[in-house]
Amino acid sequence: MKKTRRQVMKKVRILEIIAPAILVVLALIISFFNLGTPYIVADIVIYIGISTYSYTLIKTCRCEHCGCRDVFEKKMGFVTTGVYDRCPKCGKKLANDKPLDRIHFVK
Repeated sequence: MKKTRRQVMKKVRILEIIAPAILVVLALIISFFNLGTPYIVADIVIYIGISTYSYTLIKTCRCEHCGCRDVFEKKMGFVTTGVYDRCPKCGKKLANDKPLDRIHFVK
């Protein structure tokens, strides 16, 4: 993984916007065509899959010193409006522009 925290933040932001949109669009299609319960379950599984993937991306961007995952700025329900320059838990400087595969994580 040769992406920085800022690049991963952009991808997570896109996933957080797309996941609810897909959920709503598929729900409307399912109700319009009267497809039934299996398609509703499939719609929910798709939403959970996208949300789980974005959470795993958030976990890869944890603080390299203390392992804190709250390194993204939170605003209006979206987790990914920016990346903190310092860890909110331990206060140490984060290497936001360094590729994640070159960061040595302590925990």
